Amino acid sequence: MAATVQEEKLRLKMKSYWQVYSPSLESMMLSNDAKYLAENEQNEVMSYLPPYQGKRVLELGAGIGRFTARLATVAGHVTAVDFMQEYIDKNKHDNKHMGNINFMCADVTKLDFPAGSFDLVFSNWLFMYLGDKETQAVFERCMKWLSPGGHFFVRESCYHQSGNVKRNENPTLYRTPLKYCHMLHSVTAGGKALFKILRGKSILTYIHYHGNPNQLCFLARRVDGEESDQLAHFLQREYSVVNILGRERAHGYMWWSTGGETTNRDFCARLNLRPGMRVLDVGCGTGGSAFYMARHYGVHVHGVDLSTNMIHIAIERQGKLEEPLKKRLQFEISDILTVDYEQETYDVIYSRDSIFHIPEKQKLFQHIYRWLRPGGVLFLTDFCSGPAIPSKEFLAYVDGAKRYSLAGKDFYVRELESAGFTDVASEDLNEDFMKTSKAELKAFTSAREAFISDFSEEDFAEISSTLANKIQWTQEGQISWRAFTAIIIFQYLAAHILHRTEPRRLNLPPCCQGSPEPALKLWDLATGVADSTYYVSPDSENMGFFLTLPLRRLDKKHIDCQYILIYIFFAGYDLRTVKAYGKVLEEAGFKDVQAVDMTQTFISVLQNELKYFEPTRDAFVKDYSEKDYKEIVDGWRQKLVRCNAGDQAWGMFLATR
Repeated sequence: MAATVQEEKLRLKMKSYWQVYSPSLESMMLSNDAKYLAENEQNEVMSYLPPYQGKRVLELGAGIGRFTARLATVAGHVTAVDFMQEYIDKNKHDNKHMGNINFMCADVTKLDFPAGSFDLVFSNWLFMYLGDKETQAVFERCMKWLSPGGHFFVRESCYHQSGNVKRNENPTLYRTPLKYCHMLHSVTAGGKALFKILRGKSILTYIHYHGNPNQLCFLARRVDGEESDQLAHFLQREYSVVNILGRERAHGYMWWSTGGETTNRDFCARLNLRPGMRVLDVGCGTGGSAFYMARHYGVHVHGVDLSTNMIHIAIERQGKLEEPLKKRLQFEISDILTVDYEQETYDVIYSRDSIFHIPEKQKLFQHIYRWLRPGGVLFLTDFCSGPAIPSKEFLAYVDGAKRYSLAGKDFYVRELESAGFTDVASEDLNEDFMKTSKAELKAFTSAREAFISDFSEEDFAEISSTLANKIQWTQEGQISWRAFTAIIIFQYLAAHILHRTEPRRLNLPPCCQGSPEPALKLWDLATGVADSTYYVSPDSENMGFFLTLPLRRLDKKHIDCQYILIYIFFAGYDLRTVKAYGKVLEEAGFKDVQAVDMTQTFISVLQNELKYFEPTRDAFVKDYSEKDYKEIVDGWRQKLVRCNAGDQAWGMFLATR
C-alpha cells in the first residue's frame, strides 16, 4: 500500500513537471538546440528500428508526435499514447489526417491491451520518468502485448541530464545502460518468453553535436520456447563488473587482453592509421584499444561487444573524456554475427582475443570483408588450438567452463581467404605471450593483499590460476596466441573515358603518356616500374576509350598511392601543390602573390559537414537515392583521408594585378 502511494506521488510530480512546458519541439527535447538536433536524431533513431512495414505499432510517450508520423508512414497502424492531454491533442491535430493512428491520453502504468496486440512497441524518453518498479511492470506488460518475435525499442537519457534548458527542478531518473539491460533481461512471460537484446548503443547525433554518449537506445526481441541468447547470458556471468575490474589489475586499467597498452601500441603501429579513418573494434571490451587509437591517431572508432557490462564501463569512461576525443568514439552492445553495417564502411577492422568465442567464424569473416573498404585491413589476435593433443583438463576448461570455440591457424587462414581476403599473414606470438604473461602474473601476485582488500580471495585465485594455466598450456602446445593480417586488394579497375580521341590527350602523368596506338603499355602508376600492363583500346560506340587496369598485389603503401593517382586520372584533374599554384600566378604576371595552405581549415569544415549530413541519410535517400548519398559521403571521407595523409591540399590565393 505504501509503495502504491509513493508511486502515485511520483506520478503527480512528473505530471506537474511537464505542465510547466508548452507542447513544442524545444519542450519535448528540453534543449535550446532542438531544431538542429531533431531531424538528424529522428533519422538516426528510425534507422535502428527493425522492418515494420504494415505492422501494428504501439508508441509509448508519443508526446507531440515527433515520431508518430514517421512510424505511421510505414506501419499498418499506430497506437500513440501520452499521459499529457495537451501534448496528445497537438499530436492528433498534426497527424490525424494520416488515418491509421489511434490517439490515447493515458497513464502508461495503468494501460492494458490484449496479449499479442502489437508487433513493435516504441518508446522515446519515457521510462526515465517512471520509478524502477513501474518501469519493470511496464516492461512485463510490453512482453505480453507483443506477438512472438515482436520487437521492443527503448530510448532513454542515461547517467545525467543531456538537455540544456534551465529547469527549476528535475525529477528525472537517470539510470545506467546496464540497469536497463538488467531490467530487460529479467522480464519473462510465464517462463516461456524473454527479451533478447539485439542492440544497445549511444545516439550518434548527440555524440557528434555535443560529445554526449549518454543518450542510449536498446532494441530487444521477444523470443519464445527454447530460443535464447546463450552466449550473451554466458558472457554476462563470465564478464561480471567485478571480474572485469579485477582482470584490469593484471593487464592494466582499461585493458583486458595480454600485454595491455604495450601490445596494443605495437599492433596499432602496423596499421598505418591516419586521422579521419574509421575503425571497427570487434570485441572492444571496456574500450582500451578504441580510446588509444582515437587519442593517438585521430581515427573514429566504433567499438562493438556482446557483453553489456563491458559496454557499460566503456560508455561510462567515454563520458569522462575531453570533448574532441568523445566525439571520435561510439560503443555498441551487439551480436557481431547478426548486426548489419553498410558495405565498405571501415578502413580498418581490429579485434583482440575475442573471435575464439564465435563458432561461425566463416560468417563473421564474410561480414568483415563486406564492411571493409577496398584497400582496407583486418588485424586480429586470437587464441588458437595448438599442435599438441589437448588434455582432459584443458578440454574441460575451454569446452565446458569457458565455452571457447578454438580453431587452428590454418583454419583461420583458409577461412579468411575463402571470405575474399588476399595477402593473409599469420604470426606466431607464443614467445611474446609467455614472456608478457609471466611478467603480468608476477606483478599481479605481488599485489595480492591489495587486490584481496578491494575484491576477494576467490577472485584473486581465479584470475591468477587462469593466467598460470594459459602460460602452461602455451608451453605444452595445447593453445597458441597468434596474429592475423588480411587485406582487401583492388583486383581490377575499369572505366569508360568518353569523348577522347587520342591517348596522349588523356590527363595521365608524364611517364604514362605515349603514342595513340590501339593498345598502349603504361607504367605502373604506383611504382613507375613497367611490370604491369595497362591497355587503352578504341571504343567506337562511345567515341572514346575503354581503360582496364589489372592491378597486381600491392602492399598498403602502394595501394594508397595507386588509388590516389587513379582517382586523379579518372577525375580529369590537373593538381598542383599550393606553392606551385602560386608560381603559376607569378608567371602569369601577378604581383604580391600569397599562396596559403588552408588544408586544416578544409578538414575541419568537411568534418563538420559530414557530422550534420550523415544523420540525414534516410531523408536524403528518400529525395534522391542511396547511390547519391554513398557517393557524397564516400567522396568526403576519401578527401579527409587524402588531406590528413598529405596527399591533397586546399589552397587560398591572393594576388594583385
